[in-house]
Amino acid sequence: MSISAHKNASPMQATSMEIFQIFITYDACGNVDASGIISKECYNAWLQTRKNSLKNPELTFVQSVRGHITGAKEGGRNPLSPGAEASILKIIRQKKVWPCFQGTKAKYGSRGMNIAGYHEMQHKSQKLEQFDKYTSIIQSEQKLSFAAPLSHLSDADLALDLQCLVDESTDYSRKRASSNPLEYYSQTNKRQSTWDPRCNSNKTRLFRRESSFLLDSLDLHVPSFTLVC
Repeated sequence: MSISAHKNASPMQATSMEIFQIFITYDACGNVDASGIISKECYNAWLQTRKNSLKNPELTFVQSVRGHITGAKEGGRNPLSPGAEASILKIIRQKKVWPCFQGTKAKYGSRGMNIAGYHEMQHKSQKLEQFDKYTSIIQSEQKLSFAAPLSHLSDADLALDLQCLVDESTDYSRKRASSNPLEYYSQTNKRQSTWDPRCNSNKTRLFRRESSFLLDSLDLHVPSFTLVC
């Protein structure tokens, strides 16, 4: 295949990307086949376009193919199209010597090339950004729900919540008292209850106190609270 046939370029003018594009084929359905990039024909055509003789042309070719797959910025290499990238990645990830090196001493490809393509990484980055945004929204909603003040609760609602707490905790206390009465009563007698009878406002707030209300009967192992208007 003549390289000069591509955009009327002479062999010494064609870039690696221009060479690779010649060996990428498309079927009637638009499916991409980039296996020709690592064919002997493509390698020989690429070798003709090198201005200077290369000490290790096989390695340089591999690095060139890799650079255009990953779109390496340091090498100034443009990435392949998404379809060509996906096609060539399926091939080079296989543990098989590249066709262009078969019959030579070069064994590049025998261990497989586990790299990520440029478009592949872009897609993953977009997915991560979407996940981060979703997580941030969920966390914000949780913070708002946890930070909601008690002022919106009526006395009836607050009393109902406290009654549920009493019922649940009393059951637990009874079980403890029946299992070890001596230890249970020795611990509960050390506590003092504090209750403010003025708590009849709709704007009731809870504050931490050293002593607790209800703990004499509830025996809760949680920080104590006192209802204060």
